[in-house]
Amino acid sequence: MLITIDTIFKRTTLEVEPSDTVESLREKIWELEGIRPSQLRLIYGWKQLEGGQTLASYHIWEYSSIKGVIRLRGGVK
Repeated sequence: MLITIDTIFKRTTLEVEPSDTVESLREKIWELEGIRPSQLRLIYGWKQLEGGQTLASYHIWEYSSIKGVIRLRGGVK
């Protein structure tokens, strides 16, 4: 199935399976976009997607759109 990933950089369409995990989706995005999985938060329907869950468990189906947000490291000095 095809899904869309929207990041700050661009919109990407990926071929995935409902049984794919969120972690495997992060790996695919890393290969295409160069964004490390540890730096990427994925949001779908106001929920942050957790690594071990499948796409189907979040009701992500054909033509769904997922937001990719970069985690910024920082703090007070």
